[in-house]
Amino acid sequence: MRLELADLEVARGQALLRYAFLLCGDRSEAQDLVQEAFLSVLRRGGDPLARRIENLEGYLRSSIYHDCASRGRRLRRGREALKRLTGERDVVADSQETVASRDHLWSALQELPARQRAAIVLRFYEDLPDTEIGEVLGCATGTVRSLVHRGLTQLQRRDDLATHKSKVKR
Repeated sequence: MRLELADLEVARGQALLRYAFLLCGDRSEAQDLVQEAFLSVLRRGGDPLARRIENLEGYLRSSIYHDCASRGRRLRRGREALKRLTGERDVVADSQETVASRDHLWSALQELPARQRAAIVLRFYEDLPDTEIGEVLGCATGTVRSLVHRGLTQLQRRDDLATHKSKVKR
């Protein structure tokens, strides 16, 4: 039995909000992304449309992901333009040993490309199978496995580099 749009919002709204937050890193932007996803269904016909969509939650996740990626590209272009105008350079902050592991993981996730981050969040946080992740990201299951593998490799390299730096400082 498929859920109506309002039922889905009540049942899975918080999970969708957490997913959006993990993608974008900002609570208010995450709320906007989720709200915009639900509004897009309503604008296209509301519950009648929702009844025609086989996997409504997957549709909403996909909408959230694509909207987040689009906003990210706009922000990145704006920051790059501002840096060119001001002559500002990128500054990479050194990791501190006192940072909690949650904060460490959070910052590591933010360094991943959006698709890798989304694939990792959907796999390990939302516990979705590759086929559903592929539907959300609009790619094949092989691509999902590749995105997860590359993302985990990048996270591991970052962690190995941080460990090496802390050993050298001692």
